[in-house]
Order: sequence, then C-alpha cells, then structure tokens
Amino acid sequence: MTIEFHCPHCDKLLKTPDDKAGVRANCPGCGQTVTVPDLAAEATHTDESFAEVEHQPDSPDSEITSTDDTKPCPMCGAMIKRAAVRCRFCGETLVHRPAAGAWAPTPIDAGDILNRSWEIYKRELGLMIAAILIAFGIPFGINIALSFVQQIAVLAVGGGGPPGGNPNQAVGLVLGLSLVSMVINFSIQTFMQAGLTVFMLRVARGGSPEISDLFSGKQYFWRFFWGSILLNLMIFFGLIFLIVPGVILALMFWPMTYVIADRNVGVLDALQQAKEATSGNYMAVFVLALASFGITLLGLLACGIGLLFSAPLTTLLLAVAYCGMTGQLAERRS
Repeated sequence: MTIEFHCPHCDKLLKTPDDKAGVRANCPGCGQTVTVPDLAAEATHTDESFAEVEHQPDSPDSEITSTDDTKPCPMCGAMIKRAAVRCRFCGETLVHRPAAGAWAPTPIDAGDILNRSWEIYKRELGLMIAAILIAFGIPFGINIALSFVQQIAVLAVGGGGPPGGNPNQAVGLVLGLSLVSMVINFSIQTFMQAGLTVFMLRVARGGSPEISDLFSGKQYFWRFFWGSILLNLMIFFGLIFLIVPGVILALMFWPMTYVIADRNVGVLDALQQAKEATSGNYMAVFVLALASFGITLLGLLACGIGLLFSAPLTTLLLAVAYCGMTGQLAERRS
C-alpha cells in the first residue's frame, strides 16, 4: 500500500510506501521539511511523477525523490529542485513562486474568466488593494523624487549659473538627467511588475499570497526588462503598419511576462509559449481587453479614486485569464 498526501507548504501531491508513516522528509516541490502522515491521511489521485521516499527515519536532511527538474542555487551553485523556495545547502531564500499546476494550452470563455475574477476579487479585495498601492506607489514616489531633483538641477544651471555660461552645457545636463530618470523609473516599474505578477498568479490560483511576494521579482528582472522592451517595440511597429498587426501581436504575446514568472524561462521561450497559450483564444482575450478598458474607465470617472478599486480587478483579470489559458484555473469556492 501507499500513502498519498499533500505537502502542507505548497500543496503538492506526494506518494510514498506505507512503512514510511511518521518519517520526516524534504518536499521536492518546495524544499520544506514535511512529516509523512499515517494511513488515515488524505487519499486523492496519484501523481505518478513521484518515486518512493528514500531516507532514514527522523532525518531532516532526507528527501522525497521525484523526477522534477533541478537547477543550480544562484548563491552556492548546488543542485536543488527547480520549484524550491529555499536552498537546503546554503539556506538562501529563493523567489516565492506560486505553486504551478499542469501547464497546457486551454480554450477559455470570457464570461467564465470574468466571473471567476469577480469571485476572487471580492474575497481578496483588501490584500489586493494593499498590493496595488505598494506596486504602483513606490515607482510613483520615486518618480516624484527624481522630478524634484531635476527641477533643482534646472534652476541651479539655468537660473543660478554665472553670467555668460554655456547654454549647451545646461541643456546637456537636463537631457542627461532626464535619461537617467527614465531608466531608473523603468527599472523600478519592471521590478515591481515582476513581483506583482508573482503575487497575482498566487491569488488567481487560490493560494496564500503575501505582500513580500511583491519584492520577489529579482530573479526575473532582466527577462522582464528586455522582454517588455522587445514586446513593446513589436507592438509599436505593428501599430504603425495599419494598426491591425499591432493588435494581433498584442493579443498573441501579452502573457509573456506571466510565462516568465510561471515557467521560469527565457524571453524567446516565453514568447513562444505565450503564443501557444493564446492560440484559439484571441476573441476571448479581445473581449476581456474591452472589459478591462471599461473597468478602468469607470475608475477614472469616479474622480480617479475608483482606480484604487478598478486596478486590482483589471490586474487580477489578466492573471486569471493566463491561468485559464494554461489549464491552471483556481477551484471555485462557495
């Protein structure tokens, strides 16, 4: 007989022989130490990807083996499970990635995605508002500070400089500061976008998101950075050429950043997988885009304050749509 149970940390289904009841082992999904329950534990469908537990009783360093891919720890280089959130060799805390489900391109219904998003929105409203305030508030605050610095520099060079000063030098300084400010703003926005993507994926899957997830996007920063630039350029040039190509590219590749955070892949692979996910879902995505525009417009009409409530819903809508298109929709709750 076998014991089948879920990891209490990441909810991954594990399988082990019944003589291992009471033994402690490391979950191959998240790396956390779990205790194998007795035969009265929850029984569910077996995930055959897991092998038997191979370890000595009561050994916290033992593992539940599986066929999951491994990856090198970014700090010490030791091989660890790809889904691990903490390195068991050096103790480094890795990005808190949402527990991924089975990834498979799946047709979606726009109405179903809207209903599911609304259910989750009502349940997690407070937490999502806090996340949106942080994710958008930090870049906004830094932008204000940089603008203030620029204004001081302009006044110092243009108004307080010595008579007969070089005007070209002043213009060059202003342009240089503007360029630096733009790069810093984009970098901060990219970092927060990566964290917000991780956060919203966990919300969409019915997990237990934490505010700390908003700062867990360091691992994806450069892929989000260059990927966003590439995608925006593709859409921009597509819009220049009769608009329609740009719309098609947007509908085809918009989940790229979600694929990066979910699958931990490179930019080109993310674009390819995004195309696979959206294939056959263009009309549903177009309807959801119109719905998002309408929700945002309502938020703007409510003296702008409504954005505090509309922004979490539109952001969540994208995450739920992605999960739907990849067969990872969260279970409905009563």
